[in-house]
Amino acid sequence: MNRLGKISRKLARYAALLFLVQAMPGYTDSIQVPSTIAVKSSKSLLVNSDMAGDRIFTVGGRGHILYSDDGGSTWTQANSPTQMLLTGIDFIDNMKGWAVGHDSVILGTEDGGKNWNILFEAPDIEKPLLDVVFFDAQNGLVVGAYGLIMRTSDGGKTWQEFMIGTLDWHFNSINRVGEHVLIAGEAGTLARSSDQGKTWQQLESPYVGSFFGLIEQPLEEGHQIIAYGLRGHAFISNDSGDSWTELDTGVTTNILGGTFTPSGDTILLGAGGTVLRQASGDTGFNKVPYRGFENLTSVIAVNDTELVIFGVRGSSKLKMQ
Repeated sequence: MNRLGKISRKLARYAALLFLVQAMPGYTDSIQVPSTIAVKSSKSLLVNSDMAGDRIFTVGGRGHILYSDDGGSTWTQANSPTQMLLTGIDFIDNMKGWAVGHDSVILGTEDGGKNWNILFEAPDIEKPLLDVVFFDAQNGLVVGAYGLIMRTSDGGKTWQEFMIGTLDWHFNSINRVGEHVLIAGEAGTLARSSDQGKTWQQLESPYVGSFFGLIEQPLEEGHQIIAYGLRGHAFISNDSGDSWTELDTGVTTNILGGTFTPSGDTILLGAGGTVLRQASGDTGFNKVPYRGFENLTSVIAVNDTELVIFGVRGSSKLKMQ
């Protein structure tokens, strides 16, 4: 019986592994239920955002995927094949994009984000995916809870799970930084790859609290990276993450999202309606007046004075002085 039990467990493990790493676009055995069109979808939970050309995208609760062609003034709800919470989105051009979320669901679009297909799901492993990055039409990475990370080399048709050393903390964010890709997560986790995720280096972290995200902008030489997280903590690096300097944000609320304006100003936002702006060349942050007190999770800078912000109450536009 013991031998039979061991054989059964091995077979189950191999079957689970096979299911985890292989999936075809639009495969028919999905348990997902398509998201319904909701009149107030732009005013419900929205978690992440991205740009595809001049089109703004955002994803969030109930599988909602929305896009705007007028700088966030009006929104159209895309056809989404899931009602799971979506947490990350990435486009490589005006047409091709990917989104990820709970149930380890991965979605893809090839028509500019109007229609999305299921590329992968793994509800049984109970590890939500939290972010996604693609380098080109074929090669990409997704990250999630408990150290989950997977790669694809065929546009998302098949996926391979792997480990980064012994890291099993939540990977909250993954971002391209020039020729590198960086991951930020729980317990000060920072990891970097220079070969599109084939090999990884764990970076020395400036603190032990959680990072919720990374933003980056090109400099004349290299890239500037800001990692942000718990209780107003934010750190800046100008050497691809080899060293970090803490920023004085002036707040103790969690920072959940950020971006750079076209002229290089830093925008950070987060819990309690916190919106911060650091002018390019300045050392301190100033609070941007915002009427609400809800948690804000993501932001797109339409220009140097106008933001589209996303959070618990959906999207809104914010004019800065």
